[in-house]
Amino acid sequence: MEETIELLCEQVESFKQLLYHKELELQEILQELHQTNEDLFTALNSPCLTLDEAKELVKEILVSKKPIIGETLATVLNTIYNSTVEPQELEHKEKSNSPKLLLSAPGNCMETKYLAYQTHITAVRKQASEIRVKSQMVRKQSSEIRAKSRELQAQFMELGTTFIGSQASFMLREHNFRHTQKPKAMDLAD
Repeated sequence: MEETIELLCEQVESFKQLLYHKELELQEILQELHQTNEDLFTALNSPCLTLDEAKELVKEILVSKKPIIGETLATVLNTIYNSTVEPQELEHKEKSNSPKLLLSAPGNCMETKYLAYQTHITAVRKQASEIRVKSQMVRKQSSEIRAKSRELQAQFMELGTTFIGSQASFMLREHNFRHTQKPKAMDLAD
């Protein structure tokens, strides 16, 4: 019976340790999910000029009185899109080609940034989904371990109660046995 109690105590301890490690793993996964969410938020909110900042930039450019409109527009585009646009890229070409040239110009990286962000967002969403699945699995395992731990604790309590009852019964029998043995020992002495 004592061996069973020791075995159950060891199992309870090992389940407690396993539960502790699973909870640490869950915390780690939750931190990773939080970091992924922050990365996604950062990717979606890339640095752009606000309207007020753009107005200030235009005022500065107008005050500097740059003689060529192409240079002024190139400066505005460089600042807004955080890239390099040469004034020659903005020179007037054939009307039908003008919008295409502006959209395909290497300095206009809006579409490139958009595609890069879409790719990044897709990867982050996939990673977040995988983390959620892993988190759910760890939670399920943690719940199962907790249930097993409670079951073992109940068995341990039951065995402890049985052990105490057996010990009390043994002590009572031992006491009765000693009292019944003493008179016989006296009879033999007479």
